[in-house]
Amino acid sequence: MEGRSPMVNQDHLEVYGGIDTHADTHHVAAIDATGRRLADVQVPATAAGYQAALRFLRSWPGLVKVGIECTGSYGAGVSRAMQVAGIAVSEVNRPNRFDRRIRGKSDPFDAYSAAEAVLSGRASAAPKGGDGLVVAGPR
Repeated sequence: MEGRSPMVNQDHLEVYGGIDTHADTHHVAAIDATGRRLADVQVPATAAGYQAALRFLRSWPGLVKVGIECTGSYGAGVSRAMQVAGIAVSEVNRPNRFDRRIRGKSDPFDAYSAAEAVLSGRASAAPKGGDGLVVAGPR
């Protein structure tokens, strides 16, 4: 995994995750309850990548919830993996277009935005069930 920031005292942090999903890779980010960016990492959009994302997010004992984009398509597999592991998941809409224009589009930005949406309560919808016609899963 790449992209990890310097070590932070993780023992008593309340942490929120965000995942920006794509066909081949997912970008995973973690923030604390004040919105401080802790670390981010890119993982493959495969079953092994979902487990890497899970290990990354679980490296903070205080993980509360994860916001995932596109839980009914590109994010379906990682969403299921998180839920099976007992992690609360929310569906996240794409980041605000105005913010993306100002800061520029990047996968880390979108992943952190997903985590911030969960922290703020903007992302509170249940993830898609994965039982419809359009579902992407592990490869």
